[in-house]
Amino acid sequence: CPAILEAEANYGAGRLLFLQDRFAPDARDLPLEFDSIKQLSGRYANSIVSTFWRMVEERNPKQAVFGLISVHPHHDDIGSHDGPNPWRYFIRSLQFRNQFANVAPADVFGLVARHATHRRTGPILLADDVLLDSTGRIFEFRVESFSNKYALLTIGSMLRERVPAVAVA
Repeated sequence: CPAILEAEANYGAGRLLFLQDRFAPDARDLPLEFDSIKQLSGRYANSIVSTFWRMVEERNPKQAVFGLISVHPHHDDIGSHDGPNPWRYFIRSLQFRNQFANVAPADVFGLVARHATHRRTGPILLADDVLLDSTGRIFEFRVESFSNKYALLTIGSMLRERVPAVAVA
């Protein structure tokens, strides 16, 4: 019940802060990257974290996108919180939730830990990696992380399906 109430309150607050239906078209018109998030953050006078969250949620409904708010894998003081896991929030687009229901926040945090640099702030990683969907098909994702000194924000968007290579004798 508290989680449902919090989700409803966040939705209502987001509608107010992001001018109801104006944000979604703006978010969809820009590439899913941190430069766009910073631009929209300034335009709507909201924090980078709240703009990041809304940008992931407002992508094209057919686009598989995820967001992770976590600690920095190499600097525990960045993003520290009182929870037992290194991540705080795992945000997923509707398409990602449906197609990649098998992907857990631990999987995404492992991907971040594999690619993250030791920088404390600013861009932390930009990499392509793969995730298996619920049917076992392999998909490439573009993953980008940015540290604002308080949290590590990671976005990932599906690029394409990776067709298995078959060797012919």
